Amino acid sequence: ENYFKIIPKIHQQVLDSQANIILKLTHHLKNLYYLSKQVKYRFNDSSKLLYNYLKKTHFTSANEYRIKLEIGHLVLNERKHFKNLIKTKIENKFYELHKKLLNENEPWPAIEMLVLGEKFVEKGIGKVKWFNKIGSIYELLIKMNSSELAAIDFCQKAIHFYKLSGNDKKVTQLEKTNKKLTEKLSMNGVPLRIDLSKTLESIEKDAKKIATEFSFEEIIIFLATDKFILPTKTDMEKAANDMMQTSVFLTLIDSTFHDLRGNVVKNIGREDKGKEFLISNYMLHLNNLQLPFIHWIIYYSTINGKITTTSLVELFQKHSWFGKNLERTVFNKKIEYNWLDVIMPSIHDYLFHLKLLENGYNYFPNYVTPIDSLTLKIEGLLRDFLSIQEIPTTKQIKGKHGLTTEELDINDFLYHHKIKELFDEDDLLFLRILLIEKTGINLRNEVAHSLLLPQQYSVELMHLLFIALLKIGQFNVSKSSKAN
Repeated sequence: ENYFKIIPKIHQQVLDSQANIILKLTHHLKNLYYLSKQVKYRFNDSSKLLYNYLKKTHFTSANEYRIKLEIGHLVLNERKHFKNLIKTKIENKFYELHKKLLNENEPWPAIEMLVLGEKFVEKGIGKVKWFNKIGSIYELLIKMNSSELAAIDFCQKAIHFYKLSGNDKKVTQLEKTNKKLTEKLSMNGVPLRIDLSKTLESIEKDAKKIATEFSFEEIIIFLATDKFILPTKTDMEKAANDMMQTSVFLTLIDSTFHDLRGNVVKNIGREDKGKEFLISNYMLHLNNLQLPFIHWIIYYSTINGKITTTSLVELFQKHSWFGKNLERTVFNKKIEYNWLDVIMPSIHDYLFHLKLLENGYNYFPNYVTPIDSLTLKIEGLLRDFLSIQEIPTTKQIKGKHGLTTEELDINDFLYHHKIKELFDEDDLLFLRILLIEKTGINLRNEVAHSLLLPQQYSVELMHLLFIALLKIGQFNVSKSSKAN
């Protein structure tokens, strides 16, 4: 009863143009609907009140968009209940509103109204008009936008909707446009840097002091465990929440993530915005603050002779499970092996190139071999590490002819429910973003499918792999002594 009384008052406040009240109105309408449904009290009255906001126009275009978007999705989800109320072509209300929004130069809300309205149209020829119109707005956005990445996204979406409408002429035309945009993107590149020159000078000074004053073991412990080395999950969650509160509109629209080849590798719905804001903040901090700090610590520690292949081998043999001999049974025969034999050649190559940088600015190191090798070896390291903790590293797949057993891959490992007991949340976030998150660095996928260009095999990637190895290797465990 209180909702029925307060909703007309909030409606009037919206008419009086009070800021952000429309969100309060939609919230109360939805609460009233679900509450009346649950307690079986005045459910028909609440349904009629809710539906009234779809079939009639009450407010400005911006407020109508907000309320019709929220109520429209609710009515779609509860379609069985509302079918007796939908006696007119309710989709026309969405179409009319999209035209008003376009006239007010609001293409994004206009598209959302069309996408939502189309779902109320019966299957068949009636949907063609809607798909064509959505395609035409995306085509308009291509011309309006100066960013190649955005233009590629709009072009691919326009192609998709023109295909749905059967508009082959437009599909052919835009496929040519998409090819030109993709080629232009690959030539220009997509630089994104912030001017932090004064901060970077301070970072190099602090890093050089650590490399000079710390002992070798203190430097390795610092790189492996100090919370300043990488962005923390808590800080990035706070930054993501702040971004969502200050950029409310960004949280309301779906978005896409492109790789450097212009391909859409992930569609990001509203429910995923928090995670994607977290990853984007992480990448921004990592690239502009933490990576320069890591670079100078490792660089100065290498040229002053503290970090060497020999010192690392001795450290791993003494303090890490990397230095332990492991056994694997192959065809009933036990074979002994040691991970240092596998990872140290790449680390030696990495340090060798770093050392040579000291001698001249014209030296261009090649990190292709160590990056390719270590990126793929990390999966094997994680498999053995979980096995040492007596955590299963295989899964059974049921097929037509019975059960088969498959090895877990790196995605399974980094999202295994037991992994949280072995790594803290900051280390786990780093490993996921470095190796498997599509909107992060996603290095495992890039290397495994040979997607990296020679120019992308940078010393920064090698530094991050080195940090990843230190984090995985920081435990000194064996089959009879699990990690603390």
